[in-house]
Parts: sequence; C-alpha cells; structure tokens
Amino acid sequence: MGLNRALTCLVLCLGLNAAESHQFVAKQISVYWYDLKQNVTWRSGGDDLTYHTHLRWQFALIPLEVGPETAQVEARILQVKAEHAGPGSTHSVNSRGPDGHAVGSDDPLLGDMLALVDAPLVLTVDPRSGVVSAVSGGDTIINRLERLHPGPPGEQSPMAAAARRSYSSERLARLWSRILLVPSEGEQSITLDEPLGGTAIRTWVGDRYELKLPPEAADNPPTAVLAAAPNGIELQLTELTGSGSVLMRDGILRHAGGKAMARFNGTAMTQDLVQQHQITWELGRIELAEQTTGESETDPSADPDSDTGDEGRTGQP
Repeated sequence: MGLNRALTCLVLCLGLNAAESHQFVAKQISVYWYDLKQNVTWRSGGDDLTYHTHLRWQFALIPLEVGPETAQVEARILQVKAEHAGPGSTHSVNSRGPDGHAVGSDDPLLGDMLALVDAPLVLTVDPRSGVVSAVSGGDTIINRLERLHPGPPGEQSPMAAAARRSYSSERLARLWSRILLVPSEGEQSITLDEPLGGTAIRTWVGDRYELKLPPEAADNPPTAVLAAAPNGIELQLTELTGSGSVLMRDGILRHAGGKAMARFNGTAMTQDLVQQHQITWELGRIELAEQTTGESETDPSADPDSDTGDEGRTGQP
C-alpha cells in the first residue's frame, strides 16, 4: 500500500499554467470530482497476478482568508468511493451508499478511507505558486483512525504511529502542494514520496507536461524497501513515462488529467519480481447552479459518478 500511495502522489503532481496564479475569492466554494484508475501486474516465482483499483473522490475548496501572498483555504473531502479487485479478493467502500449511508466501513483494505470524509483541513497556500506550507486538521483523521483501531486497555492504538506519519502537517502539505502547484516553465525536478527515494523530471510545454526519470537513474534507480530481510521485498523503479495537461481559466483550476506507467524490478523473498503500474486520472470542477458562498444554503455535494464538470469527462485531455 505504501508504494501505491507513493505512485498516486506522483501522478497527483498537478500544475497550473505558469502565466496564472490562484485567484481565490473568500468564501466562494469550488467543488471538484477526481477519478483514478490503477492496474498493477505482479510477476514473481511463476505467479502472474493482476490487481485493479478504482478511486473516486469529491472534494471542496473554500478560501477562508485571502491575501496577495498567503491564503487560508479549507479542503474537505465530501465523498469517497473505491473498489479493489485481485485474485480471490474484492473490496469496496462508499461513503454515500444507495440509501445515503456509508457502506464498506468494515472492509479490511478500504474501510479506513471513510475517516477522510468531512474532515476539515485548513491549508496555508501561496496563491502565486500553489505551494502549501502548512496544514491543520490532520488530527481529526488521526483521532478517527485511533478510535476505529483501539489498542488494549491502557495502550495506544496500533494505528497511532502510522496515522501520525501519514496525516502530519508536513505530509499533508506536500500532498496538497502537488494538487495546487503552479509550475515554472520548462523542466522541474520532482522528489518522489515514500517509500521511494530519488527524483523524477516533469517537463512543461504550455499547459501540457511529460514525466520521466533523470539520466542518472539508469545507474542509480529510485529504490523502495517494502519489507526487511529475511522476507525482504525491494524494488527499483527502472522505467517511468507519463503525460498530462491542466486547464486553468480566470485564475481557477478547471480540469486536469493524465496517465503514467511505472515499471519496477527487484526481489521478493529471494525471488525475482517484476511489477508494472498503469495509472490514469482525471479531475474536473463541478459547476454549481449558483457559485455558492459560506453563507449559502446550497449543498455543494453531488454524485461523483455523474458526468457533470466544467469540461466534462472527456478522457485524457
């Protein structure tokens, strides 16, 4: 799961046209849908396995205080829906099921995703660059996870340490910086998230970009250690290709999408291992009947499976 999270963070390295910056308007709500599909093939020790994951979000951004150099923006996930399928295993979760209630809360793989829903995070953002320097509110998610996984009487939750790492201010700031980033023109170096080390290169031409590994990765590829010896799993990122684009208009993120392929070679319990990830993702702004404000009674949430969006679900832009 750590490797999947790192790759998801990689393909979430969104950027906006360098000619524009975020033009946040205080109390004006922007609602987005987000859709990610990932297929993973795993070949080792004579096994040839394939896993499919489909994740859908709906989230809102609500500027609370806006200045020329700093903005306080609330980010709130409104709905999560996800499915995962592999050999002999299927999992699903939906924070808003057919009857309006959450389903899949007891799913051992995806159930914890419900802890993200309606947890208010306040981002400190530089509107000129999209860089998020701090995030408050992660404690809400951490506390929910600790309550879902209590420890023995008098002891802390077994999830405590992992939850605090995953939802610390620093970790959340890196994630939202990737989502809100206004990139420079030309080539940028991207620091790969845990458990990978190393960097990738994102090259912009206008509002489109391409992803690849730097030349030095041929001799020193980014490496992830997923399990220590003697039952060790170590993977090296030997190939990375990707592309995408972002549509920015009037200082508002309207639509973004892309695809990426990552190939890993390594060992799992002394057996050779080849793993390949195919990822596609798309994000779009939902146009409300009236652009709502914090005082409005209009409900910003909507069905994430609908095709409503500023540019519509048109596939890879």
